[in-house]
Amino acid sequence: MFLKKKAAAGVAAAALAITLSLTGCGANPKAALIKVDTGDTIEYGYANFVANYYKAQYDINYKPYYGESMWTSDIKQNGTTLEENVKSQVIDQIEEQWAIRQHADDYGVTLSDDDNAKIEEYSNKFLEANTENGLNKMGGNKQYAVEFLTNMAYAIKVQNEIYEETETDFTAAETEQSTISYVRFSTEGTTGSDGTETPMSDEDKAAAKKNAEDLAAAGAANYETKAGELSGEVKSFSYTKADSTFEGMIIPANVINESKSLKEGEISKAIEGEDGWYVVRMDKLLDEEATENKKSTLTSSARSDHYREVVDGWKEGYTFTLDEKLWEKQSLQEVAFTQKASN
Repeated sequence: MFLKKKAAAGVAAAALAITLSLTGCGANPKAALIKVDTGDTIEYGYANFVANYYKAQYDINYKPYYGESMWTSDIKQNGTTLEENVKSQVIDQIEEQWAIRQHADDYGVTLSDDDNAKIEEYSNKFLEANTENGLNKMGGNKQYAVEFLTNMAYAIKVQNEIYEETETDFTAAETEQSTISYVRFSTEGTTGSDGTETPMSDEDKAAAKKNAEDLAAAGAANYETKAGELSGEVKSFSYTKADSTFEGMIIPANVINESKSLKEGEISKAIEGEDGWYVVRMDKLLDEEATENKKSTLTSSARSDHYREVVDGWKEGYTFTLDEKLWEKQSLQEVAFTQKASN
């Protein structure tokens, strides 16, 4: 899904208020673009509306940076053009939201009178905010605006319910964080503009080691001051206390593990890492703020994983057949969206 927001009926209200300037879509908006094995169909016109909605977001927010060739460029660096990416994501979202609507009752999700009133209000604002010519060419009628906002509202409400049922009771071993400060004196070489790598000389490596030793000898009370004198930068880093492997961290694992023996406020000796010499200071053996942040990160990840597991399972219960030739007629390249100027 493109959007992840807490609001329900008002999820797309502001973004729908755009000025549309479009050429004809070149296809019957009532044509069946997606057929579901339940016998249901999703109209081309609705998918075209959703695609152009997201096109507007990209045109307004990213085209000033990527230029006119944005839609034909591989800006995501995944081997496909941005147009191909967005059109594929639109179909995925439409199918996903269709499946969510079928299972909304599983979580007792309905739209309240207030939700429906807001959908009515925002769909009317959308019609009022855009030119008649643009709406006609887009197929941006009230039916599609209401359908779009309704689908978004259901999706967000169901998402919230799935998030609430997610198991987020993490152990202390998973969450408790220690926080250190560290200074690194690099022993890495340089890379030239032609890609040629030049290793650091033995003399410079020895100087890096000497700087680390001098910093360690200065003591905890002079840590920041001495680091500055040696042109070293003091940085902060938090890690999970119970871990020991620390793969993929910005600090070598052996440096982190040696810091575990420090008392709060104590600094280490010079420690050799794979990319330089380090001197670390133990700032907090148990950093409560960092621990809460870790819990939040784990909770967010668990909820996202559970949501995908549930919704992907729903989607897999249906067979969606896309009319690919019909979808080829939808183009995101031809004209640009502009944001309506405020009065």
